[in-house]
Amino acid sequence: MWARFLRVALWLAVAVALLSISIESQAADRDGLRDYLTVRGGTTIFINPDDSTNVELDSPALEGFQGGEIGMNINRHWGVELAAGFIETALVQPSTGEKIAEYGLWTLLAQTRLRFPLWRDRLTPYFIMGAGVGIGEHNDRNFLNAGGVSGRPAISFNGPRETVFVASVGAGAEYFVTDNIALGIEGKHYIADVEAEFAGQSAPLDFSALIGTIGVRVFFDKPSREPTARAAAIDNDDFRGYFALRAGGAFFTKPDSVPDAQIGTPTFFGGLAFGLNVNRYLGFELAAEGLPGRLEASLL
Repeated sequence: MWARFLRVALWLAVAVALLSISIESQAADRDGLRDYLTVRGGTTIFINPDDSTNVELDSPALEGFQGGEIGMNINRHWGVELAAGFIETALVQPSTGEKIAEYGLWTLLAQTRLRFPLWRDRLTPYFIMGAGVGIGEHNDRNFLNAGGVSGRPAISFNGPRETVFVASVGAGAEYFVTDNIALGIEGKHYIADVEAEFAGQSAPLDFSALIGTIGVRVFFDKPSREPTARAAAIDNDDFRGYFALRAGGAFFTKPDSVPDAQIGTPTFFGGLAFGLNVNRYLGFELAAEGLPGRLEASLL
């Protein structure tokens, strides 16, 4: 629930930031002190999902990665930032392939960023490295699979909240669409080990993962150049192709329609579309959209 809310809130923050910052100036990275906020989302692939003999990690992760950074560019090449993120996946019983629970890990890392501005400072590849802490705990325990029913083996599982060490290393690149807004892609290797209890015995879970994200970085300093005169941004009557990205929340209208279970609501909604404006009023598009639902059951 909180992960879905955080994801929607992050993308709403992106929209507000894009609307609140002028896009009139020539786009380029700059030297000197610059503070910023980044929001990002993507996917998580675990390096050793079947490392434990008790459970397997669902990989790619059950929930998409969401997170962001607050930081500062110190000079042309160096910067520091504080990065927060959330990873959640299902724990699967190896013998049956059924989910017994979910495990989530919140991370907070101090990172160093080494940048190499190119192409008139408009394209900026970079490397990152950091370390910090993670807070992990299990949730959504499936009593049918974990507790055992007739004809199925039981796994006594418990994942108490714990704090663990987390390290990261990675690289990325971003493209400045204005002086103050950069769109980018990033790949990181997270290194983390968590503990879980099986039948009262503590056992490690390798939570190390490769995380790929797209993100928006918004800088809060003023543009270095005077804005150039441009016509106001308006729609027009031309034959126009376009590409659109959408993200938000969705509410199921009949969450109790499944017998002996309930559909979790609200949930995350995301999608993209390719289309054409034919004239002033009419257009067509091809939309691909995702609406993940989760069935929830309780022991009566």
